Amino acid sequence: MKSIPLALGLLLAGSATAADQVAQYGLLPVAHDQIDLFMVRGTPENNTPEALQGLWWMNGNPLPDEIVSFAGVEWQEIVENGAVVGYRGALPVYDEGVWSWHKSAFGRGLYNFVLSSRLVYVAEFNKDFSAGIVTPTFEPFGSGKDFEIPASNFVTFAMNKVDDNEYARDSIVLGGETTYRFRRVVDANGVRLPAWQDYLSKVETKNAWLPVCLTDSPFAPLAADLRNGQQKLEASLADTLVVKDGIVSARLDDAKAVQNLARVSQARSPFTACAAD
Repeated sequence: MKSIPLALGLLLAGSATAADQVAQYGLLPVAHDQIDLFMVRGTPENNTPEALQGLWWMNGNPLPDEIVSFAGVEWQEIVENGAVVGYRGALPVYDEGVWSWHKSAFGRGLYNFVLSSRLVYVAEFNKDFSAGIVTPTFEPFGSGKDFEIPASNFVTFAMNKVDDNEYARDSIVLGGETTYRFRRVVDANGVRLPAWQDYLSKVETKNAWLPVCLTDSPFAPLAADLRNGQQKLEASLADTLVVKDGIVSARLDDAKAVQNLARVSQARSPFTACAAD
């Protein structure tokens, strides 16, 4: 089982109030085996570079978050001596459609901490996206000021391409080295790749939390109702989703319902009004 030090767990679990003060996000409970129907895949249409398209699993990540999307990241050229040498983009870790969290106390606690600190990963890749460095930035204690943790022998987050569907995610935290793999589990067209089944066999919780912006997401009414203990569906989603035992799922026996859910999910723009606040 993934281990998290008790002190960190207490810190995360105690941050819910601060998170609620920062932005109006809810958490939608979804089964891991349907998570790709609710997240926003990286595609050419949302300006995701081909190397980073689809959905990615953090295989071996010691924390309770699993799936990542680079959808909607605005990439800017890195220019040196008049030539483009790479690209830089920022990914708000707390935003809708781009990150999943375990449906557990630690998963909720970690998300609340990430939200309250407005954690953003700033990624800098070389020109062909074969290697990159990720720099965390955050707003401690709601200060409104961005702080970054630059790469050093103390903290480093690196990504190095292994093949077309995998990166080595090498990290140094407090001087200790760890590594896990970014593996593409769904491609830009929504096709589940071979690593998908590996992901389902290894994920430690049955269900996931997905952040939802309560001001403009199509899933906002449902997330708000579930948070208040209600299990009902808005008319616009009643033919597409079902809610059972507090978990939201697609009507998999209805092909049109699955297609509609994928359309609704993919039509969202990450970095919504919530993230912009």
